[in-house]
Amino acid sequence: MKDTEFEVIKASSGKECIKIAKEHKPNIIFLDIMMPEFDGFMTCITIKQNPETKHIPVIFNSETNNEWSEYNYYAGAHDYIMKPFSPNDLLSRLRRMLIDL
Repeated sequence: MKDTEFEVIKASSGKECIKIAKEHKPNIIFLDIMMPEFDGFMTCITIKQNPETKHIPVIFNSETNNEWSEYNYYAGAHDYIMKPFSPNDLLSRLRRMLIDL
């Protein structure tokens, strides 16, 4: 995100996201449900099972909310945002989540 107070680290796959989470311990993970190697649910579950990363809040994003209602509690995500979303909506959710930490 340009011109915001957030530093963004991008991952191109679920496995890369897990590696980055372990190395950088981000404040929040914004995770697409559809990703190569591990989907968002498997990635979130893996992050939440690791004692070093389980505290990191996860926000899922996808084109439908069916996945959210079925798997959120099992995977351990804290929030969900549907595509397409506005940058302002995303920033608002990120800020709100940081306040709640």
